[in-house]
Amino acid sequence: MQRALLLIGPALFLLAEIILPGGSADPATRTAIVQAHGAAWALGHQVIAVAFTFLVLWLGDLYTFVRVGNELTTFFGALLSVFALIADYAVAMLQLLTLDLVRTEPADQVAPVLALVGRSSNLMALAFLPTLGFCLGFGLLAIGFYRRTRQALPAALLAAAGLLITVAGVLHVKGGVVLGGLALGGFAVLFCNVGDGLALPCRGKCLPVDEQ
Repeated sequence: MQRALLLIGPALFLLAEIILPGGSADPATRTAIVQAHGAAWALGHQVIAVAFTFLVLWLGDLYTFVRVGNELTTFFGALLSVFALIADYAVAMLQLLTLDLVRTEPADQVAPVLALVGRSSNLMALAFLPTLGFCLGFGLLAIGFYRRTRQALPAALLAAAGLLITVAGVLHVKGGVVLGGLALGGFAVLFCNVGDGLALPCRGKCLPVDEQ
């Protein structure tokens, strides 16, 4: 697949984060946010759900490129990243359910439900905590990318994207997640120039792009 087409995933992810209103860990505050920004809440999470499909394709292309000479590091990086994407998709669906609750139920009944969701050990273990895989997964892929190309800037952008998306997501800092999306997009654009016989300039010892 043409690598330029795979820019769709990172671009949609960034667009979704720009559209989404800021979140909150407090159930009452989150209920008020959803009530005030219902359309943006719905559209943002719908866009991010579509983005994940393209991000999986993009991640597969990145894995194929980076794994040469970095099999173990890249395998675990891709595994953690895919797990985080799946978990984040599940969280996006839960956020759409939150919108349905806010639209159909009284506010004083919605807050306890959201509080229960936040306290659920099953959801925490299977949906929320795995999203931390962005930080470690992208970090391992960044290490593999640097070893493959000796390019510090794109590797740093990928690692920064994972860190910002993870930390800002946990803290519900919208600006931080947007910055993470920008870093991911910047890496994706640079990665577009690698392949099809065209490689970023290498410093030191680099493996040929077409080496399999």
